[in-house]
Amino acid sequence: MRLTKQSGYAVRIVTHCALVQGELVRIADIAKRYGITKNNIAKTVPVLVRNGIIEGVRGRNGGIRLVRPASDVSIGEIVRAIEATAVEAESFGGEKSGSGSKTTVPINQMLDAALEAFVSVLDQHTIEDMLPDGKKSKIAGFTKISGKGTARRPKVRRGSARKRRGERTSTSV
Repeated sequence: MRLTKQSGYAVRIVTHCALVQGELVRIADIAKRYGITKNNIAKTVPVLVRNGIIEGVRGRNGGIRLVRPASDVSIGEIVRAIEATAVEAESFGGEKSGSGSKTTVPINQMLDAALEAFVSVLDQHTIEDMLPDGKKSKIAGFTKISGKGTARRPKVRRGSARKRRGERTSTSV
């Protein structure tokens, strides 16, 4: 089976959310770090939100973050959210069921079973498995942050560089 690029993007997005351990992440930051266009991320994020993998927080300090610990999010769950996990080949024999669906076509049954076996292997691995070893132990104690966005931005220094260095500025008296 071949996965689309969107599945790869989804795994990277969720992995990045796990790396920041519950803090909000901006889409622009993910795009820059992984070389993914903002449009591709914008298409992937709503699917992950609908499937309860990440949550989005709107607003100036908004972003996305994991809903559950990285150890509870399987790669198979992400693939199921992004990819079509049911196969329907044109009829190669067999008959339509009474409802008109092609589920009785033998090739569809075989392909569905093969696809389920493929994804079940991915179910055995979690996002935590994707993290560097140093981050895994820290993630284990992860708890969901509730409330409004808590994204941290760098502090903006006010005043001129001269004032920060302690030099005098001229003022008229």
